[in-house]
Amino acid sequence: MSNIATELQQGMLLYRQGRLDEARAIHEMILSKAPQCADAWHVLGMIAITRKDHDRAFQLVSKALDLNPENPAIHQHIAVIHGRLGRFEQAIRHYREVIRLAPSYAEAYFNLSRIIRFEPGDPFVEGVELCLKEAENSDTDRSFLHFAAGKYYDDIGQTELAFAHYRNANDARKARFDIGTTRQNFKSIMTTLTPRWLRSHVDGGNSSRLPVFIIGMPRSGTSLVEQILASHPSVVAGGELHDIWEIVQALSQHDSARRPFPECLDGIDSNVLKECAARYLRRLTSLGPTADRVSNKNPTDFRYLGLIAGMFPHARILEVRRDPRDTCLSCYFQNFRNGQEYSFDLQDVGSFYRCYEQLMRHWRSVIPSNLLSVSYESLVTEPETVVREILDFCGLDWHPACIEPHKASGAVATASRWQVRRPINRSAVSRWKRYEAHLGPLLAALGPIPEQQETTQSGPPIREAP
Repeated sequence: MSNIATELQQGMLLYRQGRLDEARAIHEMILSKAPQCADAWHVLGMIAITRKDHDRAFQLVSKALDLNPENPAIHQHIAVIHGRLGRFEQAIRHYREVIRLAPSYAEAYFNLSRIIRFEPGDPFVEGVELCLKEAENSDTDRSFLHFAAGKYYDDIGQTELAFAHYRNANDARKARFDIGTTRQNFKSIMTTLTPRWLRSHVDGGNSSRLPVFIIGMPRSGTSLVEQILASHPSVVAGGELHDIWEIVQALSQHDSARRPFPECLDGIDSNVLKECAARYLRRLTSLGPTADRVSNKNPTDFRYLGLIAGMFPHARILEVRRDPRDTCLSCYFQNFRNGQEYSFDLQDVGSFYRCYEQLMRHWRSVIPSNLLSVSYESLVTEPETVVREILDFCGLDWHPACIEPHKASGAVATASRWQVRRPINRSAVSRWKRYEAHLGPLLAALGPIPEQQETTQSGPPIREAP
C-alpha cells in the first residue's frame, strides 16, 4: 500500500473519531504532495460540513467532484451541502446522480426522500423496492430504505403502505429504550432543581440577555421558531448547540462526591455556575460577535432548564408545543441518527412524551418568568400575532422578515430543513388523523389529550421576582 493510501486511511480514522484538526492536517499534507487527490479534498470538505462551514465545504467538495465526477460519495456530500443551504433542486439532482452511479446506495434514497415532495409514479420507489429485495442489506440499510419508501407513500396519500414501511423501518433499528430509567432521572431533576435551589444560587447567575434557548419535543416546530428568530437582523441562529450538555457532563468534577447530574448540584457553589455561564457566553459571542441575541435550538435541553435559569436569570426560553399526537407520530416517522431511542416504538414515544410533559409542568412552576410556551398550531394559523409575542418576549423590535422565515439565509442542519424552507403553513396540523387506525399503542400511552393546552407564560426574570 502506498504512503498516500496509508495516510488517507489514517486521516479518515481520525475524522471518524472526531479529531478534526488532526484529520485536516493529514489531508492537507497529502495535498501538498498530491494536489490531484480527490479523496483528500473530499474529506477536507466533510470536515468543513461537520464544522458547519458550508461555503468552505462546497468549495472543497466541488474540487473533489471535478477530479472524480463518477464518485457517488462525493455527489452525496455535495447534495448534503445544497440541502442544508436550501438549494433543493441542486441537491435532488446530485442525490439522483448518486442513485444512478450506485443503485444500492440506501442512504441516498433516504436523504433524497427528506427534501422532495413525491408525485405518483416517481421511479424513485422502484429503485427502493429493488434494493429491499437484496438479501445482503444491513439493518441500517433496510431502515434507510423503509423510511424512504414510507415518505414516498405518505406523500402520495397511500397511508396503509406508508405506515407498513415506517413500521418496518423502525423495527429494523432494533432500538432499546427503558422508560423506567427516564422516569427516575426526571424525578431526580424535579427533586433537585426547585425554587429553593434557584434562590440559593441566584448570585451565581450571569446578567447577560444574549442567550435564547429553543426547546421542546423533537419534531414540535423548534426549527421553524429558530428560523423566525434568525430572520431578525439582531439575532444569530446557533443551531443545535451541545454546550449545555457538555457543561452538565463536567459538573460532577466540581462535586467532592463526584455524583452525576443532577445530584452533583447540591455539592457545587455559585462560582462554578459563574464560570459555566462565562464559558457558554464566550461560545455564543464567537457565533454572533455583534448580535443582541444568539439562539440555541437543542430540543433536548429541556432537561436542564433549571440549571439554565440559574446560570442566566435573564435568558429567554421558548418552549414549542405541538399536538402530542402529531409530535409523536412525526418522531416515529423520523429516522434519528443519534439518540431518541424512544422514537422507534409507538408506546415508547407516547410514554416518553408523558415524562416530558411532567417535567415541563415542573419547569413552568419553577421558572415561569423565563419561559414562553409557543403553540405550533397557533403559530401556523396566526403567524403575525404569535411572532410578535415571541419577539416581544425576547426583547426584540418587530421586523416583517420574521413572518417569512423561509427566506432566511444560512444553513439548516436539522431534519426539518425542507419544511422550514417553505412559507409558514398548516399542512402538518392534525396529520395524525390519517394514521389513527394504526396508533393504538401511542394513543393508549398518551392518555386523554386536553382540548386546549396552556400556550403562554411570561413575567419578570427570576432575579427580579419577589
